[in-house]
Amino acid sequence: LSYPLFSSYSPHHRALHEDGLADSFDALWGGTNIEKREKILKDSRLGTYGALVLMFSLYIKVETLNAITSNLFSIIIVGHVLSRFLAISPLLFQKYGGTAESKSKNAARGLSLKNFLVNLLFVVISGSLLTPKEILLSLGTLPVLFIIILIIKQKMGFLRGDFFGMIQQCTEIAFYLLMTLK
Repeated sequence: LSYPLFSSYSPHHRALHEDGLADSFDALWGGTNIEKREKILKDSRLGTYGALVLMFSLYIKVETLNAITSNLFSIIIVGHVLSRFLAISPLLFQKYGGTAESKSKNAARGLSLKNFLVNLLFVVISGSLLTPKEILLSLGTLPVLFIIILIIKQKMGFLRGDFFGMIQQCTEIAFYLLMTLK
């Protein structure tokens, strides 16, 4: 089931989050200073770190979804909604450092408390599809988010559009991994 799901999923969404994941890994682990990391983020070529993390992330997603034995469609829906909410949530308290011309140009305006709460409402509504144990397990995505934010702050000091893709992909993977523990 997960193979056809992923073969149609990424092209439908133009693989923006996957691109952000790859570019972020290339920049954060391939660049030795902020200037080199910014240059890597603007480079359209895929580097070694990006290629490895893409292969690894797709493998983990397929295998974890194959390992989930119950409530699979609800888990996929919640993973989709929750990971996208977690990807934008740092905009509430951290500065966006990209340009207004980027693919993430809406992020340059920041995230209002109203928009944050509306998006949180979608998480709560979709979360109602989960069992109480699955809801508790999903809280394990928060440490993943905080670790990623700390890495970004340490290595760059500000958010860029590609980092939203990295946050989304990493928290989605973490969510699916957590759902295999039920």
